[in-house]
Amino acid sequence: MFTRVMITNLHFKDINPRICGMQDCKPGHRVGPGERAFWLIHYVISGQGTFWINDEKYEVHPSQVFVIPPGELVEYEADKENPWSYIWIGFESSLEMKEILTQPVFSLPQGRSLFEAMVGARELKSGREIFLCSKIYELMYMLLPSEEKEGRRQVYVRQAKNYIKSEYMTGITVGDVAASLGLDRSYFSGLFREEVGKTPKEYLREVRMQQAAAHLLKRDYTITEIAMAVGYPDVFAFSRVFRNYYGMSPREYREKHKR
Repeated sequence: MFTRVMITNLHFKDINPRICGMQDCKPGHRVGPGERAFWLIHYVISGQGTFWINDEKYEVHPSQVFVIPPGELVEYEADKENPWSYIWIGFESSLEMKEILTQPVFSLPQGRSLFEAMVGARELKSGREIFLCSKIYELMYMLLPSEEKEGRRQVYVRQAKNYIKSEYMTGITVGDVAASLGLDRSYFSGLFREEVGKTPKEYLREVRMQQAAAHLLKRDYTITEIAMAVGYPDVFAFSRVFRNYYGMSPREYREKHKR
């Protein structure tokens, strides 16, 4: 049996589904050597087969996934006695997928219903692409490392970075970030510096200055408006920090980049 979900390329940026389907392969059915221009993930429902990537050979069994990254030369073949049946999803992504899809083959027993739902998108009269996006994001969630595996310190840092990038314009302080994580300010500052290589205060300043420069380059806001937009109610304090960071005043920076 061969089933394909017909998809329109809507050119989504973060996740853009391209192909999806399911196949009961014949004994010895072989694909490749070849490559794809997008991520292609296979979930093995039953049977088994062999997957070759980067001069490595993997025997793949039910409830396992094998991953084809874009631009990688691969081959895969169904077993001659017990050929596999699998579901595949192919998608383009501007996200750092290599941080999530770190292994070419891995077990995902809880993923069967998710992949079956992807193939079920063929029954939808409209919105297949958005539905598949939601399932790919759900897959990414399944594959995220647990806090125990990643380490609590790394989780704190990721959460702090997200908080800073989301709230820098509100005038937050390092104390606010630490409090949002339920941490002592001194402990948080030391932890952040050890993991990132700069203090949270330096990181917050960097985010604000880079956002200010982007506004200076692209908008006709006044310096006061820009200062307020990146969390500085005092335009003089903003100008002083900006000069220390870029080596010139906001107005000099604007004139230089206009030229």
